Amino acid sequence: MSGRRAYLEAEGRTGFPDGPVAVRAVALFVEVGIEHFAGRGDATIIVDEHHEYEGNP
Repeated sequence: MSGRRAYLEAEGRTGFPDGPVAVRAVALFVEVGIEHFAGRGDATIIVDEHHEYEGNP
């Protein structure tokens, strides 16, 4: 984690935990507040669809 960003890396191996690498993945997740979307879209639709979430789904 770095502020509102989460950097992730993963490796999938075949056979055993120390087996050959079959796949690698990297990802970046960024937390964005609801205010960002409310100012750029129809706020009533946004609130109606996301009222049950505490954070980004």
